[in-house]
Amino acid sequence: MKRKIVTLLTACLVLFGSLTIPMDTQAVEPYNNFVFGSDGAVYGPSVQTNQYSGCIFGGCVLSSKEQLIKDMGGFTDIEYRNGAEPVLYIGDYFGDSDERTLATKTATDLGGGLVCMLDLQLFKYTGTWNQPIYEVANPLEIIIGLPDEANGTELWDNASKWDFAVVRIHDGKTDILKDSDKDPATLTFQTNKFSYYGVIYAPKGNIDTYLAQQTSQSTTSGSSNDELDKVPKMGDSFFDSFITFGKGRRR
Repeated sequence: MKRKIVTLLTACLVLFGSLTIPMDTQAVEPYNNFVFGSDGAVYGPSVQTNQYSGCIFGGCVLSSKEQLIKDMGGFTDIEYRNGAEPVLYIGDYFGDSDERTLATKTATDLGGGLVCMLDLQLFKYTGTWNQPIYEVANPLEIIIGLPDEANGTELWDNASKWDFAVVRIHDGKTDILKDSDKDPATLTFQTNKFSYYGVIYAPKGNIDTYLAQQTSQSTTSGSSNDELDKVPKMGDSFFDSFITFGKGRRR
């Protein structure tokens, strides 16, 4: 019943949101860029977000649009008159790839699983074309809606068992960015780099243990985070790298 209510609210916000939020008219119709919390909270975009991923329940930017424009170098008066905007694109990243392999290995080494792969791109739309931005000085706060299950594992109903994070793969470097909110229906993270991201879950405490190990290692030896050592595992055979998404997630 809760999922039906969320679906109905999503349809309503997509209808009204499409009247106020500019979108790329040459692209296919986007999914919802609003995110619903399990407590009924609704999060909308502060920055134009073209959300095309079908494996998450909405996604958008929460942080300051004005700061982002400054980080992009601003817009000229002509660009503003032409409708210049910063734009975040969120899409699915399907298929086998080195990035998916890395994200899957990271999740299974933490004792968890991979929910899906996302392609996050930031653009400076100048009114006539999209200029890609690969990195900015100040991180953006981004929120996405999580599916209720992945790999046959219930995520919402067993929320007390799991922590969530994204695995950022950028310029050959892998970083784990932990969920900064407490809601099992959403995942909030901060990033200033835009490329491929794996959405993952792991047993409570495993991500914190790994991040603490990495902090300790980096201060003593400057080592990288290529290996996940001494983190409790539930068994590699339990998790599959082929993902089944939450109910009703079809294009």
